[in-house]
Amino acid sequence: PPRGEPDGGLVLLPVVPSEWYADGKEIVLKEMPTHYGTLSATVRSQVKSKREIVVDYRFAPLATRRKTPLRFRVRLAPPGEAPKEVAFDPLAGKPIRVSF
Repeated sequence: PPRGEPDGGLVLLPVVPSEWYADGKEIVLKEMPTHYGTLSATVRSQVKSKREIVVDYRFAPLATRRKTPLRFRVRLAPPGEAPKEVAFDPLAGKPIRVSF
């Protein structure tokens, strides 16, 4: 697409402080508007106890959205761990489980 035009990509939480991912913490996004539709997500960290972070999400695409393939990613960077960026299909609605 031309420069500045939406390409189907969206990165969630690219620069969140690592302290927000400490064990037992939760990040909640409620009905966040995007170019492609509305996204809600809950990020639960169990990085110390279970060595994972789980992202539950719900995406409601705009009815008028172009048929551009969606390429969403979430970046997770818990304290003391290397960051991980995971691609997901926003239309699938399945929880994202990331092991550390």
